[in-house]
Amino acid sequence: MHNRLGEYLTAVYPAGGWMVQDDGNGPYIKEWTLAASQPTEQDVDEWAAREDARLRRAQIQRELDAIDLQSVRPVRAKLAGTATAEDEAKIAALEAQAQTLRTELADMQKG
Repeated sequence: MHNRLGEYLTAVYPAGGWMVQDDGNGPYIKEWTLAASQPTEQDVDEWAAREDARLRRAQIQRELDAIDLQSVRPVRAKLAGTATAEDEAKIAALEAQAQTLRTELADMQKG
């Protein structure tokens, strides 16, 4: 089945009622005692894609927050009228990074 089967089952059926085993050829459902039908590989793949997207969105947000923090000093210098060429370059580079991340985030939300 899918190598993230155990992760999927833990997330979707946290109370148990299932057992995953891997005899070296990949994990499979060895025991299923739930009333719901067993998940298909497509179910696990779709969940994994959603989970990966959720994790990437969170990572992008953390990166945007870090960019904001890195921007404080050079922006403060610019507002005070004491910015150097390095401050200006830093602001431009951070904004380019942020724009790339915001574009990726917007593209993810469309799909």
